[in-house]
Amino acid sequence: LTRAQFVTMLNRLFDVKSAPYTGSIGDIGEGAWYTPYVEAAYAADLIPKEMITDGFKPDSNITREEIASLAVRDYERFS
Repeated sequence: LTRAQFVTMLNRLFDVKSAPYTGSIGDIGEGAWYTPYVEAAYAADLIPKEMITDGFKPDSNITREEIASLAVRDYERFS
């Protein structure tokens, strides 16, 4: 499971609406399938700043620690 796939699943679970490309994250391109989801999560402060210090790395496998961090962060925000 990649970072982009997991963020997309969380956005859909918590009904976070997609967002347009802003170029805020260096390695997120305008035409990628995951761009609206990652941009929306970033705009809603659902992605911790620590996860994007060197770019988001959307195609990298997500770690269990990152899954837990994102899931708890999103759950606390939307519950």
